[in-house]
Amino acid sequence: MQDLSRLPMRPRVLIADDHSVMAQGLRSLLEKQCEVIGVVGDGQQLLLAAPQLKPDVIVLDISMPLLNGLDAAERLKESIPDAKLVFLTMNNDYDLAEAALKLGAVGYVLKSAAASELLRAIFDVLQGKAYVTARLRQRKLEGRGSGRIRSQES
Repeated sequence: MQDLSRLPMRPRVLIADDHSVMAQGLRSLLEKQCEVIGVVGDGQQLLLAAPQLKPDVIVLDISMPLLNGLDAAERLKESIPDAKLVFLTMNNDYDLAEAALKLGAVGYVLKSAAASELLRAIFDVLQGKAYVTARLRQRKLEGRGSGRIRSQES
């Protein structure tokens, strides 16, 4: 059982995704358990908004215009070292997941995953745990991956 007592009751979430339909769908989904404090459409907007809004968690797409999610996250970690990140992507590439995990206890969730998986990733990163989408963990266990994917317990 997870100890959620030290977590914000409704974590403040900033969404960064360049597809407005996806971003608005995420907002609708997350507002049930989180306070969505903003939505931005690219990595440059994210770098401007995050320090001002001070989110508990940033849910960001990896593929965004102007500045991709990984590069934006690296810069955010310099300016906001305590930033909690959950990457939400269509890309199930092991090397990309590894690159994301090098940023610390982050989440890596495929857009094709269940909504409950995204929420679990958010609450795991708030507790300082890394989270890797179930589909990538399963494929890694089956020996299909080239990189070393850490489990959600990392």
